[in-house]
Amino acid sequence: MSQPTIRVPAKIRGFRSSVINDIIDYVQMITPLDTPTTRHEFRPSGVVAIDRGPYQINDYRDYCLGCWISGTVVNVNAGWIHHGVREPVAVAADTVTLTEDHQYVWVEYTFAGSASIAGPSTVMPVSEEKTYRCWLAQFRLRDARAYVEQIGHVGNIEIPGAFA
Repeated sequence: MSQPTIRVPAKIRGFRSSVINDIIDYVQMITPLDTPTTRHEFRPSGVVAIDRGPYQINDYRDYCLGCWISGTVVNVNAGWIHHGVREPVAVAADTVTLTEDHQYVWVEYTFAGSASIAGPSTVMPVSEEKTYRCWLAQFRLRDARAYVEQIGHVGNIEIPGAFA
């Protein structure tokens, strides 16, 4: 798939160039290039648009507890829960297979000290007295392919010490 290139105005030399170049920099900075289906990267040759596919918001595979999708399978990275002064609790990487549209994937942490990736469910996960649930993302399911609908949390989970 070829990637279209958006040409950015070239900087100029000469009379009043610093003011015009500052304006070009400002316009580039405030111009929203990303869309739900396209991510843009600034490169020396111009701005390259990268297709994400429908409904895809971003690529979160580099984050702790971030995810990436393969068909209907959501792969979730390992991460940590930091709960006040307690020892950090590891959350192992895991996969969740989506079966319906609008399903959630979350981290489930029991205050006894265990944590895991959980889901899927069309009901937003809610914490209980002895179990903390932090939803990571909600997904769309279209043509046997999952897409991120919305992100609930990215990165390690911090629970303040007051709740320890």
